[in-house]
Amino acid sequence: MTRALVLSAAALLFTACATAPKPDTSPTPPPAAQPMQISSPPVMSSTPSSGAFDPVGSYTFSVVAQGNTIGGTMNLRKDQDGKLGGEMTSEHGSLTFTWVTLEGRRITAAGILDNGPELTFVFDFVGDEFTGLLSAQGQQVGSVSGARKKS
Repeated sequence: MTRALVLSAAALLFTACATAPKPDTSPTPPPAAQPMQISSPPVMSSTPSSGAFDPVGSYTFSVVAQGNTIGGTMNLRKDQDGKLGGEMTSEHGSLTFTWVTLEGRRITAAGILDNGPELTFVFDFVGDEFTGLLSAQGQQVGSVSGARKKS
């Protein structure tokens, strides 16, 4: 009788284990990167007030994206009509900004990489240095930093 009881208990235990919901042992994916919201460039005054930040010049930069660091040069210029423009070049290609806005000490600029997607940069300047974010097709993909080249 004892043996029958042990076998019945074992059968119940195996049945319970077999029909119990399995715990989720798959790894939890990392949280998705929050998209960087980029809107159309605001209309900016072409006449800076006295003492306003002047970003015109040449800069070195480093972009960190997907674990890779890419360095290069960025040039910002102002046309005769006061409109900002520029380009970035690196060993991976170049891009000319299709639009650039300046608000205080923040520049937002976008351009299309050679045979690639449109990239949008947001640069926050402190002195002659900047840090910021890089997005592609509305999704944040990296960070950027740099400094004005000394004349």
